[in-house]
Amino acid sequence: DTGDDTISYCVRYTYDAMELMTERSYSSSPGADNMFCTPDDVPAVNSVFTYMGSTMTGFVYINSPGTDGTWRTSDDRCALFLDYVYDASGNKTREIYRQCGPDFMPRTADDMFTYYNQYDYDAAGNVTKRTYYFNAGNDGMWLTPDDTIGDMTRFTRNADGVVTEQFISGAPGTDMMWGTKDEPGSRTTTSLNAKKLAEEITNYTAVGMDMVWGTADDVIGNY
Repeated sequence: DTGDDTISYCVRYTYDAMELMTERSYSSSPGADNMFCTPDDVPAVNSVFTYMGSTMTGFVYINSPGTDGTWRTSDDRCALFLDYVYDASGNKTREIYRQCGPDFMPRTADDMFTYYNQYDYDAAGNVTKRTYYFNAGNDGMWLTPDDTIGDMTRFTRNADGVVTEQFISGAPGTDMMWGTKDEPGSRTTTSLNAKKLAEEITNYTAVGMDMVWGTADDVIGNY
């Protein structure tokens, strides 16, 4: 770390009066002053974050300054954007990813769904399941019960809310139902010591002869 090290890019963060991050800008070339990490850096991409109060509701990923060639103007071109959805308790229940359509503007009629993640919680507000959806299903409509699942991650926690088991599945099992114990995937368990610190992590790569996860014959990959 010396003064003549070559800088590849600079990441700048902008905050508002409430100390909420409003922009994250990646610059791969300096501006007219030929110095990185100064206000005249030329962005390569710029992410603009939106809030409701102090709660982040999403961000817009901008990858072009538009026809005027100037960043942070109304014709900046959006590549994609993400929206967060919350329940009445303030838990984030969905992350929805969309591509900006031909108008290069976010949240307009020509935007296209890419995928979304859905989160389930327990009564204490801890995440118990994350489900990734990548297709609208047979009805052709997103955010409906027949959306196609790509993978699912389930979490088991102890009384303190610490994750002690994580199961990642990439397909339904022989029962053709997601969220059951016969799905192919991987399982990770964490054992805690008396001080409630992680003592041993075991990764299981396959079920054993009983074809059910969470039993003594699960195949250990490493620990």
